[in-house]
Amino acid sequence: MKINYNEFIQAAYAQSENTESTTSTPPEDTSGKASPKDTFTVMGKGLLAIFIVMGILYVAIKLLNKFTSGKKKKAGEDKQ
Repeated sequence: MKINYNEFIQAAYAQSENTESTTSTPPEDTSGKASPKDTFTVMGKGLLAIFIVMGILYVAIKLLNKFTSGKKKKAGEDKQ
């Protein structure tokens, strides 16, 4: 037995309308179907955000290494 989602929502709305005295409109179609253009736009923004965060982390690590490394001594340099 297959139930159509929109029919189910409308039936539930009709039943609640009989029990409540509110004058609201039925909910719009929320089937979750998005166009491929919308999907790829959201995916592209997510990927761009990931690469931006990776770049920020890369720069932060390089800067930390530069400022916290100090001078390195060679093996025989401290015995003068």
